[in-house]
Amino acid sequence: MQSATTHAALFGCLLLSGCVIQPVPDNSRYHILDHPAPLGEERLDIDTQTPHLHIAQIDLPSYLDGKKLAVRKTPTEIEFSETHRWVEPLEDSISRALTSHLRGRLPENWIFTSYPGRRSSSLGYEVQLHFSRLEGDAAGFAVIEGQAQIFQTTPVPKLLGQTGFRIRRIWPNKDPVKLPGLLGEMVQELGDEVLKALQKAL
Repeated sequence: MQSATTHAALFGCLLLSGCVIQPVPDNSRYHILDHPAPLGEERLDIDTQTPHLHIAQIDLPSYLDGKKLAVRKTPTEIEFSETHRWVEPLEDSISRALTSHLRGRLPENWIFTSYPGRRSSSLGYEVQLHFSRLEGDAAGFAVIEGQAQIFQTTPVPKLLGQTGFRIRRIWPNKDPVKLPGLLGEMVQELGDEVLKALQKAL
C-alpha cells in the first residue's frame, strides 16, 4: 500500500514539474519518383524479332540504401534529410519510372519486365544501370550519373553496348520538396539515353 502511494506521489510530482515525456510528432514527408507516360511523343521505330526489354539490375551507391534524401554538401560530405524520405526502395522507384517511360516510347508490341527480378527469362534484351550519383548538391543542382549497359539475352547473354550518363539540372531554391520530382524527370531523360544506346546496339 505504501509503495502504491509513493508511486502515485512521484507521478504527481512529475506532472507538476513538466517532466512527463510527451510523444514526439512525426514530421516526415514521404516521396516517390513520378512516372507519367510520355505524352505526344512519337514512338521509335525499333524492329526486332525479340521485342522484350528487361530492367535487370539497378546498382546504387551504398549511402543511398536508406530511405533519407541525400544532399552532397561537399565532394566528400553527404547530408541526409531527417524529414524527407523515400517511401519505397529507390531502386523500385527508378525501375518503375524508367519502365513507364520506355513503354511509351517503344512500339506497342514490346513487352517489359523489370527489377527487382534481377534476372529474367527474357527472350530479348536487358538493361543494367550502375549509378554513381543520384542526389541534390549544395550548389543548387540535382545530379544523376553512372553507366548503362545493354545486353542481348538470347541465344547466350552478350553485351551489345554501354554508355555513360551524367544529367544535371538546376534545383530551384534547393527545396527538398521539389527534389524527388526533379529526379523523376531526370530518370525519364535517362530513359531516352537508354533508347539511344538500344538503337545503336540493334
